[in-house]
Amino acid sequence: MRSYTKQTFRIYWQHVKRHRVLGLVAISGVVFANIASIIVPLFYKEFFDTLVEPISITARYVALVPILFKVLVAYLASWLFWRVGNFSLTYFQAKIMTELANTCFNYLHGHSVNFFNNNFIGSLVKRVGRFYRGFEGIADTFFYSWLPIGTQVSIIIGVLFLRNHWLSLTVFIWVIVYMAVNYAFSRYKFKYDVKKSEMDSVVTGVLADTITNQSNVKLFTGHEREKHLFRTVTMKLQRLRILTWNLDQIFEAIQVFLIIFLEVGTFYLALRLWRQGIVTVGDFVLIQAYLMEIFHRLWDFGKVIRRYYEHLA
Repeated sequence: MRSYTKQTFRIYWQHVKRHRVLGLVAISGVVFANIASIIVPLFYKEFFDTLVEPISITARYVALVPILFKVLVAYLASWLFWRVGNFSLTYFQAKIMTELANTCFNYLHGHSVNFFNNNFIGSLVKRVGRFYRGFEGIADTFFYSWLPIGTQVSIIIGVLFLRNHWLSLTVFIWVIVYMAVNYAFSRYKFKYDVKKSEMDSVVTGVLADTITNQSNVKLFTGHEREKHLFRTVTMKLQRLRILTWNLDQIFEAIQVFLIIFLEVGTFYLALRLWRQGIVTVGDFVLIQAYLMEIFHRLWDFGKVIRRYYEHLA
């Protein structure tokens, strides 16, 4: 399977490098959009620290309004960079998917007649569609999941390190453990995803061939035989679906447990630091905002890995 994955990426890369400028613009847009959005909690930290300062209400109001303006500017910058990244990605993906579809067409029709006689036509059509649509899924995974995860988690750990190294270290260790567990589980589940994808292709192939040869099925009283065959393959697909979906549910339960552990543990550590005068009220807002962002991004991480393997299956 590893050799097929390498071949797949080699073909994808041959098409990607023809549109590298669009790809770099899309990457830059996504990265800067995430940087702009992740600095917003820093402004809210400043906002709440100012809010509890022992000064007059008027003085606090005068100090708070410019902070809100900073928040607005950061959000607008993030919005602008997302538009740049999204529009660039639209053209980038559309062009490459078209080229991949034509590459598949030319490669497929280079085979012998025996190749087509020995394979379900419906399965071949399904595999071709999965190949070039797989690029869309992998590209979406990279631009909308991997890039935001890498950018935001790195910045969050860096900011927390500037506040207190124990906070940063706690989050860093948790992230490593969480990602390692996700990766191990996804590798374990991958073999079942492959079987499910293969069986899905078989179901599509059987259905397509019975429709294509429906006259022969009726003329030679093959309806019962084909009905039994289709029921057999769909039941196999059902069992694989139930298995993979149940595995997802089990792992989501593990994810929630890890998330609860980090949130409560981090706030307990922050309370101890607050008692020592190391962190402020605004830091609690900052920590909560960053934890929510980490949970959001890394909750997707497990699904990202599983989707990635499903696209390659």
